[in-house]
Parts: sequence; C-alpha cells; structure tokens
Amino acid sequence: MPDRAGNIFAMTTVRIAPLEKPTALYRHANNKVMPTYLQLNLQNGALEAIAEETTNDPPERAIPGSALEGRVRRWLIPLLTAEAANALLTEAGPLAQRILNGVDIRRTRDSSAEGVATLNDDARAADDELDVLIQTYQGAPTISEMPAATWHADEEPTEIADDWGITASSDDAKLDRVAVEIAAEIEASADATYVPTGVLDYLREVRDGLRDAVRAELSEVADQRARLTARRDKLIRRIRSWDVDSDRSIGMLAGVSHTQVQNIAKVSAGEGAVVREIADRVSKGHGLDDIADDLNARGVSVPEDVRKSAP
Repeated sequence: MPDRAGNIFAMTTVRIAPLEKPTALYRHANNKVMPTYLQLNLQNGALEAIAEETTNDPPERAIPGSALEGRVRRWLIPLLTAEAANALLTEAGPLAQRILNGVDIRRTRDSSAEGVATLNDDARAADDELDVLIQTYQGAPTISEMPAATWHADEEPTEIADDWGITASSDDAKLDRVAVEIAAEIEASADATYVPTGVLDYLREVRDGLRDAVRAELSEVADQRARLTARRDKLIRRIRSWDVDSDRSIGMLAGVSHTQVQNIAKVSAGEGAVVREIADRVSKGHGLDDIADDLNARGVSVPEDVRKSAP
C-alpha cells in the first residue's frame, strides 16, 4: 500500500497461476522456439510460468518495461511441460512470498509513475535461492519438437490419407483443417511432451504422393491403350485383307467409322513401304542409325515393329 509520500510497500500474497494445457509453454514464432520464464509480479503477487511474447529482442532484453525498473522479476527456465512447470511454481511459491515480503516500490524523480522496486536482504537471498531451485529443474520433463513425418514413420502415407479422409483432390483448405486436428492429437499423446512440426507440409507430401499415383495410372492406361490400339489396327487390316467384310461392318466391330478403317489401311500400306525401304537399305550395308536419322529428317515415322527389332 502507498504511504503519505506515495511510496508503495508490498503487502500482498503470492498468487500462483498454474498451467492447464500440457504444452502451454511452447511458443514458436519467427522460425524459433521462444524462451520461457518464471515471472513474479511484485505489485500484484502473480507468480506464473510464461513464454516470451515478443520476437524482436534477444531473450535478455525481451522483458516488459516494468521489469526494467524491477517491478517484475523474471528467471529463465527450461521449456518445461505443464506438470513440471506447475511443480516448479509450487516449490517457488514460498521463495516468491519472501521476495514479496521484502520489496518496496518507491517513486523517484527519474522513475515512472509506478515507481522503482528494491529488495531487502532476505528478499535478495530468496531471489538467489530461486535461481538454485530452477537449476534443479534442468533435468525435468521438457517439451520437444517432433516432425510430423517422424511421428507417423510407422504408418504408410496411404494409411494417413485413409484415416484423415485425404484424397488426391483434397485442397489446401482441407489440409489446413486436418493439420490442426493431427497437431492436437499428437500433443495429446506421448505424455504431452512433443509438439508436432511440419504437419501441413507432411500432409501436402501425402496428397502429392496420391496425385503422383494417379499420374502413374494415367501413364499406364495410355500405354495399355496404345498397345490395344495397335492390336485393333492389326486386326482391322487382317480382316480387311480378306476382301469379305465391308469397311462399314469392320468399323462397327471395332467401334470406329468406315473412314477410320480406310485410314488405318492406308497407314499400313505406308508402313509397308517404309519397311521395304529399310530392308533394301540394310541389304546394301546401310546402318540402322543412319537410316533412322534419314527417315526422321524426312518426317517419316518408323513402324513400331521395326523400332522394337532394331538393336
């Protein structure tokens, strides 16, 4: 309470603010994990474990303005799980109370309206003891980052896709929603000591893998179609060579028009001429590579059967 001169003497009781979320102290900003502190407000007695909010200053400077004048005390602590941090808060409570009991905040000509805090001998001793206490928590359970891909290393990407309803057609909005759900699931597991990273990127890899599978299927279908088309054309030419069926009836069997039947027959005749030319030139000692280069320069396609037989 203030005296007649406006000086404020700490007559308050420490108030501990426990953490509830297991990974409450974890905060990632600007591509880094923010430092964590035990903080005591000398004016209202609030004792809490917090993560740094600002991302612009180094840890030793990233403190509220009130701390510069001693009205808030901060001690750097490991990135503890909520359970460990709450245990530290409980142990630190009596020491924090000694600090509160031995502090007074006086206004000076150069200080702000709230004044400057000073500690008596016992409060300073309690401050030092608090430093020692924090050191004993260096081996306490802490929060670690774990890549989402590592978390799901034992599962096939297709399993992840099935579990979360991801398909090759899933858009980024869908992946954003799933990423939030997966992150929450991971944080609720493994004793809540891990925070997932790269979840959205991992889901994109899963989706892109599904899309690559569709592309591969299309390529396979295209190859099958090419083989079936070649077989169809060969059958068309064979039936047509009998001079029994009309082009129209052949086309109905093949699912093409009679004009296409005629064009297929013309291609066959052209390929025959190419085959004969190649055979003639080979017999004269010309190499197949030279023959192919010449045909390509003339814009003549080499029949599939001939290409397969070439060394």
